[in-house]
Amino acid sequence: MEFILYIKLLVFLVFLVFCSITTAGELAKKYIVEHGLESSVGQLFVVGLPTDYKNTVGSSEYKELISELNVSGIIINSYNLPSNSLKKERVKSAVSDVTSLINKIKYESNLIESPLLVFADFESYRYSSIHYPLNPPPNPMVLASTGDTKYSYYSGKLAAAQLKAIGVDVILGPVLDLDKSTQGKVNRMTSMRSFSSSVHVALPHLYAYLDGIRSGGISSFSKHFPSYGGTYEDAHTEPLSYVGSKEQIEEDLKSYNELKNIFDGVMTSHLILQQGADNIPASFSEEFFKKYMSVFSEKIVITDDLSDMESSAHYIKKKYKEFTLEKAALEAFKAGNDFLLFSHINSKNGGKYSKRSNFYVSDVKLAILELTKVIRESPKYREIFEKKLEKILFFKKNKAMKKASGNVSGNVESVLKEFSEGVSVEDFYKEVYSNAIIEISYGKSRSIKNYVAEDKILFLIPEGFDYDEKEFDGYNVDYLIVKRTFNSKQYIEFKRTLLTNLAKYDYVFFSVNSGDHINSIDYVRLEEKELLNKLVVFLHTNPNFIPPALIDEVTIYSNYSLDPISYAIDFDFVKGYFDSKPRKNSSLSIADGSVHNVNNTPAPIKGKYVSKDLDDFKTSYEKILFFENKALKNKIDDLESGSKGYLKINSNVRFLYIFSLFLIFCFYSYTYWKACQINEGWEHYKNNKRIFFIIKSFKIFLLFWILAAFFPNSLIVISIIKILENIGLNWIVMPIFESWS
Repeated sequence: MEFILYIKLLVFLVFLVFCSITTAGELAKKYIVEHGLESSVGQLFVVGLPTDYKNTVGSSEYKELISELNVSGIIINSYNLPSNSLKKERVKSAVSDVTSLINKIKYESNLIESPLLVFADFESYRYSSIHYPLNPPPNPMVLASTGDTKYSYYSGKLAAAQLKAIGVDVILGPVLDLDKSTQGKVNRMTSMRSFSSSVHVALPHLYAYLDGIRSGGISSFSKHFPSYGGTYEDAHTEPLSYVGSKEQIEEDLKSYNELKNIFDGVMTSHLILQQGADNIPASFSEEFFKKYMSVFSEKIVITDDLSDMESSAHYIKKKYKEFTLEKAALEAFKAGNDFLLFSHINSKNGGKYSKRSNFYVSDVKLAILELTKVIRESPKYREIFEKKLEKILFFKKNKAMKKASGNVSGNVESVLKEFSEGVSVEDFYKEVYSNAIIEISYGKSRSIKNYVAEDKILFLIPEGFDYDEKEFDGYNVDYLIVKRTFNSKQYIEFKRTLLTNLAKYDYVFFSVNSGDHINSIDYVRLEEKELLNKLVVFLHTNPNFIPPALIDEVTIYSNYSLDPISYAIDFDFVKGYFDSKPRKNSSLSIADGSVHNVNNTPAPIKGKYVSKDLDDFKTSYEKILFFENKALKNKIDDLESGSKGYLKINSNVRFLYIFSLFLIFCFYSYTYWKACQINEGWEHYKNNKRIFFIIKSFKIFLLFWILAAFFPNSLIVISIIKILENIGLNWIVMPIFESWS
């Protein structure tokens, strides 16, 4: 009887669900059995690529890293995709070269259970792994200066759209650290990488930016915890300690908690916590992980770079007498990190990649062998490893792309169309930069808008910026190219040149982007202070570089960016195309709060991308809570996180679908029974075309529903979904994917 067949089908369905639920934690065990422990340990490593896009044919080292050592991911560095070389090609050809490189390394990872992850830094024009042919986003300080979260959202979405097109799966960012620089003393780890020095300014922009990245279709690993925000030196060159109390680190942790539903991972820093008893860098400290990192148990935890930072190397050398990759990897693993990041791996083939760090592919192999030995011999570390591997495999299964499309222009166009019709990337960035201009120092010069054709004007232009001398046709304008940094002799010459030109011209517009530039202006203050009345500064660096004595002695407009587009904005501002905002809008304190205190900066306004439900919200914190509650309702975030909560949520969702399938089954069975009753048996039923069609349609629908629910990524389901979309019937199965992707 066919009725018996449907009973069997229902039993089989329940069996499938049961198997799926009971094996939700078995990915790691299965992987180890199929690929061996040593190969499985390779999944803990994210390493640099020891070649560039032109030399993959002659390089066997990257193949060894991926195919033989089975590393989990590759991080792209700027020397893998050198802009100077790529700029010799047209954009389309350069995109093809970049995509080809990433697809080539992804192809080497032929294990379906663990496709290769590709990581990249993509914070701003200065702090990015990839420049041309992509367009890195405006830096966080610029976005915060706009005072509007819509710019942060679309900047994050544009960044993700570009990276996704070339095959990058994870962006290492944004920086959640607050910039605690003081006037005249700049934090070199977070300068122009932080959104603000205040949570109430930074948090709404961070949420919007992360939301944009997520909407753009890739993952984000926020950084750094504990924060580099209070340090002033560079962790790449010396060991550093966390600056702040126990209460401060717990306050930092709150920011991560506010945002944890929209990022997938977190990067640990190499700072020593003075409050800790073990006095070792956080990334190597089991005590630190036990005390603070439990809140990230559902996230992927990755170390900051272990290959080229003195702050981590110093501890390893002190403990083991020498700095080796295997000891660094072992300590970081034991502490509790999931991914071990070695950003720079040298090539033994020589050339430009031979001195990026102290490590080679052979060192990665030794580290894997060392970790494998420890894991094999210790039940404790075996259990820890399997939990980490489970989380990693689940994350990769949901997030890793197998192949990049290379359609950068299409992805970008789609995002920009959502922002505004007919806008290019350059148009969007210009709008961002123009809305970020703040007058942070009120000098005594004539108004910038009062110059006339007879005035003698000089533009001091930074080296490398391609300007058009016809920008000010009809005016008495000269241009002088200025180097970013000087040696001692050049510095003395430039100070004198600046003094001479200030005496000679009516206006001097100076695009400043380095400490040397600022020091030369301070020299003018000391020598002939009245000449500062002729000077207008466009600041393309952190305002805390300005000595306190210069504040309100010279007119300074913020720009905060090294992006060439931002220099063009200086010209547009002089032409009067837009106005600046008062310094009360600054995302940093000025003169350590005596001139402007960031706590008095207005909270960012909601951008147009935000739901209209936020219209009545009075504070940024209400806005954040709204988003967090909204995110909590979206089960897909929890499913994608690879968390312990996955099993519980997954079981509940599956139960709902079992129940709905059971109802469909009952309805179908009843329909069949009635059809048989009306038509007096099976033979008559088959001859009734209308009933035959109804029953068969239900059967096909039921089978497809089961297939879509349990195998949503299968080729047949994806193909059918596309067909349904084309005819407007994708609503039939979309609830499955919205709740159970």
